[in-house]
Formats: sequence, C-alpha cells, structure tokens
Amino acid sequence: MVPRSLLTLACAGGLLAACSAPPTSPDGFLPGFAGSLGNGGPANVQLLAGAQSDLTVALSPQRPALLALSTHQERSADVRMVFSVDGGLSPVATAPQLGGPGQFGGPGPGPGRPRGFEARLRGWDRALTLRHGYQLASANEEKVGDTAKFWVIATADDRGDPVDRQVDGRVIYAGEHCVVMLDGRSGSKEESRGLEMGQAFDRQIYQTDTQLFGEPAGPAAGKTTLLITQEVGNHGRDTTIGYFTVRDLVPPSAEGGDAHGNSRAMLYISSSVVSRGRPADYLGTLAHEFQHLINASRKLQGTTPHQEDVWLDEGLAMYAMQANGYGLGAEAGVLFDHVQAYLRSPDQYSLTDWDNDPDGSAYGAVYLFVTYLADRFGADMLKELVSAGEVGTANVQARLATRGANLADVFQDWVGANLIDGTGMSSDPRYDYKSIDLTGSYGRKRLRGVSVSPLRAPNAGHLAMLPYSATYLLLQGQQDATYHLNLGGADVQGFLITPR
Repeated sequence: MVPRSLLTLACAGGLLAACSAPPTSPDGFLPGFAGSLGNGGPANVQLLAGAQSDLTVALSPQRPALLALSTHQERSADVRMVFSVDGGLSPVATAPQLGGPGQFGGPGPGPGRPRGFEARLRGWDRALTLRHGYQLASANEEKVGDTAKFWVIATADDRGDPVDRQVDGRVIYAGEHCVVMLDGRSGSKEESRGLEMGQAFDRQIYQTDTQLFGEPAGPAAGKTTLLITQEVGNHGRDTTIGYFTVRDLVPPSAEGGDAHGNSRAMLYISSSVVSRGRPADYLGTLAHEFQHLINASRKLQGTTPHQEDVWLDEGLAMYAMQANGYGLGAEAGVLFDHVQAYLRSPDQYSLTDWDNDPDGSAYGAVYLFVTYLADRFGADMLKELVSAGEVGTANVQARLATRGANLADVFQDWVGANLIDGTGMSSDPRYDYKSIDLTGSYGRKRLRGVSVSPLRAPNAGHLAMLPYSATYLLLQGQQDATYHLNLGGADVQGFLITPR
C-alpha cells in the first residue's frame, strides 16, 4: 500500500488536494536539516503539551523543522492545523480531512472489508469469552506413534465464520514440554523439521517464554501439542503460518464448550512454512503462539475469566520472537518486515484500534511499544502484564503507576523515541531504545527510522488521527521567516525539533 502524504497548498486560498509524495527517511531529513545537525548532531527538542496550540518557528528552504504529533485517546482525534508566515490563514471549514479512518492510507476493515485471519480468530475467541465462563481442559499425554483426530480452523467463509476441517495427527516427538504431531499428508521434510521444532521448544522456547511471561496456568500447564498441518493457511491459499485458539482450552463436554475444540493446550503450524520457510520462520511462530497460550491460560483463571486486548497480546507475542532470537536480526526477517512497514507509514496505524489498521493488524507498532516498555522499565513488567486482572491500556497504566509513570506520558515518549532513536538528536534516555536501533543494520537489511511527511507553508486544514497514533511532519518554509503553527480542536501532544 502506497502511503499518502499530508497535503500541501500551492497558494493560501486554494483547497486542499491529496498528493502521493514519498515519505522522507530520517537518514536525510532534507539536506538543510541534515547539514545543520551534522553527522548525528544534537537538535533542539521542545516538548509540546495539549494546551499549547500556538507555536512559532524560524524556517528557511534549507532549514526545515520536525513536528511529531500524538494522541493517546481511545477515539479518533480531529486536529485543526494552520501553518503560515503571518498566522492569518484560516482553516477551510469544508476542507477534506488530511488523515484518519477511511481516508488516510485507505479505509479500515469495516463492514464488508476482508480482515486478516488473526483478526478474525481473535474475534471468534472474544465472542466465546463473552458468552461463556471457562473450565480449562486437561492436558493429554501421548507417545511416539500414537494417533488422534483434530479439528483445524482452515479459513473463513463468506460470512466471516470459521471453516473447520478434521485431520489425523501422528506423534513424531514426545518431549518434556511438548508433543509434535503431523497430519497424514505431511512428508519427510516436515517430519525432520518437526523433530527440530520439538527439540527447540523443549530446550529454548519454553524456558524463554515462561521466564518472560510466566508458566501456563491450570491444566494448560501440561504438555503442549504442536500440530503441523496443511490446513493452517488453507493449503497455502492465504498467509497464515500459525495460530492458537482459546476454544481448545474448553472441553466440548463442558458448559459453553465448542464441539470442535480439541480439549488441550495446542498450537497449530502451517506445513508450508515448515517445509519451505527458514528456521526463524517456523521457530519464531512457535515462540509467538506459545505466548498467546500462556497469556490466555493465565487470564482465564479466577472468578471473572477474560482475555487480553488483541493489541497488547500481539505485542507480547512479537516480543517473544525477538527474545528467542527470531526477531529483527533473524535471517527470515518476518518481524523486521512488520517493523519496517510501520516505520514507513506510522500515521496509518493505531496502536490499539486494530479494526482501522491496514489488514486489521499493527504488529510492527505493538512490537516496538512492548520493546520500549521492557527496555525502559525492565522485562519483569511483561510478566506482570500477563498475570494482571486488567487488560489493554488499563493494564499498562496500572503497571506503570507502580513505577511512578503514566501511560499518556510514556506513549508520548515512545512516539519521540521512534523519531529520535539512532539519530543523535537528543541524549535523553526517554527517547532511546536500549535493545534495538531504528536506524541500524540487521543482517542484509537496514532500518531507516520513521518516515516523515512534508508539510509546506502556507497550509490549513484538518488532520484526523487514529486512537493512540502518531504523525510525523517535516515543516518546510518557502522563504527565510518566522512561521506560525496553530493547532486546535483536539488534545494532542508532540515534539518540535529544530536545528541548533
């Protein structure tokens, strides 16, 4: 998807019109800005509060400035913006919005728009949670050569309901923490790699994930079944490479149980990724999905069973990939690609509202946010998030409160870190990742920081921002002058960065 830039005006009296200018990478910032900074030089970083709506900044064609805007609201925010030399330009009341759901970067999934399998799966599981309480299933024990039948969610029908297919599974590995099963149509390559997966799960993934997030709770604390089957991803017809579903933790015979639940702690992996992918692909998928199992089993304990919000659950699962060695530096690059997609078009993504994100997901954004939390406050916070009674933003806020912080400020700091990390513009540790570099090289690939969209004066209009989102602008003046920037209509936070 080609990102849409913010819009520019050819003259003060004109209407706003869309343009598809490519974003500017922090490698360049445009020559004037980079030259004023030098090679990784410092800049003036001014923190903007929501009430601060009138700014002045000295600009020239060779000396632009950077503006980062963020909103930590649960709903979309409409920001009125005036950017001019004398401050006399007024926003056009009927001007088209410069961004937001359905316009900036295309529509969210909404009615009738296809959603990714992961998003559909979480919706099915969520509906189960709303209807029923939980009684976790008992773990099963098998030995090599044993067989069993399993229901697998292969795809979704035209109405968005799950399409289940039954497969025969055969145990090829029985270890300390898992059993690995193949469906009857798997070949020798899937079998050899299935053995590798079982050994990796026992020797590394189980220990790493449980150290970070805690042990699976209740009966789910027994062995985990790993099923390799062609039905995951619908025989290669879609991009799904693995999943976990809550329905397996409810015995079919229990009240509220699903007739197609497999009544065990279970993870599903696509035969395609096992046979054709690289080790980081299928092993990283195991680490990712096992976090989901741990999270669900712990959240579903107690008198009021519940599930973690999708965005935070997925952020923790993406972090599990990195912690196990299948992250940014992994040869396969699955996590790298998600991070790069977010950094290229940050204004298209909401951290929390996945229904309005491209393809119904924001894996790169949530990975970066959870990584920032772990870097700044310690990895112990992740285990607390999984075990807490709260979910979503309330969960994060409660954990931050015990550390003398709050979500609004930390979210703004994270927005700043995505712009400043690796550039040398500030030495403030709040704007720095300790474990990753957003302008660093990872194998043959390199991240180039967050993209910024050009905004040239004079300009006026509305900017619709998604919940918990950020927009990065390169303020450009057509002449040497003091420019005025007026923001109104919504409580936004941000940064103004100018050369020293």
